[in-house]
Amino acid sequence: MQPAMVRMNTMRSFAAITAGDRFPSAVVSIVKHDGKNGFSSEIVDAAEYLQGRKVVIVGYPGAFTPTCMATHVPDFIAKAESIKAAGCDEILALAVNDPFVITAFAEKLGGKQLISYIADGNGELTKALGL
Repeated sequence: MQPAMVRMNTMRSFAAITAGDRFPSAVVSIVKHDGKNGFSSEIVDAAEYLQGRKVVIVGYPGAFTPTCMATHVPDFIAKAESIKAAGCDEILALAVNDPFVITAFAEKLGGKQLISYIADGNGELTKALGL
């Protein structure tokens, strides 16, 4: 397993995962819209869920924060079709919130089947990524 690359600046550190890197194993909830019954969540191992797939993972500070509600996540919802047309299997928005909060956030934003969400309730994935 290759370690995540880390870039440092004076404000905070970032971890980057590049194409081909092995994604860390961590238990998370995937919140997605099924097209009929609304949003639901499923507990998965992130590495197993993402294996062999091309995905865009968008990290955001937390559900219902002003910038994330107004622009950050909505911008990805607005561009989801073009991102997927370029070969992306799924867009996943990641935050350290429980699946119940993430589900309410997803319902509020709309976007239904355009993006899915990773609810990293205990921060296990976030820690494994070095964030």
